[in-house]
Amino acid sequence: MMNITFVPLAESHFSLLLKWLEAPHVKKWWDKDVHWTSTLIQKKYSDYIKGYKLDNGIAKPINAYIICVDEKPVGYIQIYNAYDFARETPLSHLPESLAAFDVLIGEADYLKQGIGSKAITLFLDQYATSYSHVFVEPDSNNIAAIRVYEKVGFKKIFQKQDTKELWMLWENSAVSNAEQKVILIADPKVLAIPIQENNEPLIDLRNQNVLAFGPSPEVPNNTDYTKMRKSVYDKLLVAQYTLPDGIKFRLYEAYRSLKLQKTLFQNRYSIVQQANPDWTHEAIFIETTKLVSPVINLDGSTNVPPHSTGAAIDICLIDVNGQCLDMGIALEDWIKDLDGSFSMTNSTKISEAAQQNRKIMSAALEAVGFVNYPTEYWHWSYGDRYWAYNKHEPHAIYGVIN
Repeated sequence: MMNITFVPLAESHFSLLLKWLEAPHVKKWWDKDVHWTSTLIQKKYSDYIKGYKLDNGIAKPINAYIICVDEKPVGYIQIYNAYDFARETPLSHLPESLAAFDVLIGEADYLKQGIGSKAITLFLDQYATSYSHVFVEPDSNNIAAIRVYEKVGFKKIFQKQDTKELWMLWENSAVSNAEQKVILIADPKVLAIPIQENNEPLIDLRNQNVLAFGPSPEVPNNTDYTKMRKSVYDKLLVAQYTLPDGIKFRLYEAYRSLKLQKTLFQNRYSIVQQANPDWTHEAIFIETTKLVSPVINLDGSTNVPPHSTGAAIDICLIDVNGQCLDMGIALEDWIKDLDGSFSMTNSTKISEAAQQNRKIMSAALEAVGFVNYPTEYWHWSYGDRYWAYNKHEPHAIYGVIN
């Protein structure tokens, strides 16, 4: 059985891209009017490595991968927000949550082996989880590609014979059918994810002026809350570039010591216990984990809270004057949300404006690879176990920083 995996695009893959894009079976359908050279490959794809594509000077998220079969590179695939880039025929009457992707099998020896459909199915399962639908636009004469897409589940929705345009749409049933059951941050399936620390350094927002941050949260004179892992910082920068004009992020809290984490958990536990005096310890504990990650798990084992790894950020949106937009509930009031119903990312108890602001923030952060904890609209992470679980990664890359 073939093992299909996806490796983030790197500069070392550029020679392969050049070979593939100039191969006759690819050239027939992909950039047929472009004579690719090493210089052109470098110019176009260097930004893709960093997770974005410049469009009229604006960095827009795009995630590019090399398709590997039994560790051998055989093709290329990329995914992005379908509305981020202009098309010959503007997208209309399509779902709001819409990704687009492009794919090619570059190695001719791997054609007609069923790799395309298997790779696309696996890729969508892993990397299209935040979109309700995915869009693809094959040439209407590319019968082989169309059959592959139909095998995966794409359906034809629009066709123009004169331009050979064909639109196909795939529905992500896992997203569209509902709000999936929320996996809590201390769920055994999350805790089972191994951690392979990559020793990436922390970046302190005090040493930069692009991302805003608020005053010391939770306790006075906190000197750690502005620190986060470098990749988290880099991804936040890209995400901020994609926000609508006049809107930016403001950090509430990033790194949090285990001592402070334990205190916050105990405080929240007490509030839940007082509100529900008849509940068991287990019920109170689980309810508490909806808004605070424990330091000690329910079974007595030691936990690795996301904030204590430098992977997690609590953020909101601000306007040009530095004022927080309506997010439904202010971050500093989270502990007052007795049943957590206002904190839920998809809460319907908040104003339409607040719901829209949450969607704006979510779209920007999801596009660069962050994962949201659905019980907290403000909590996003990259590199921790919750991220690894939701992105189907084999392991987390950040452990506790003491």
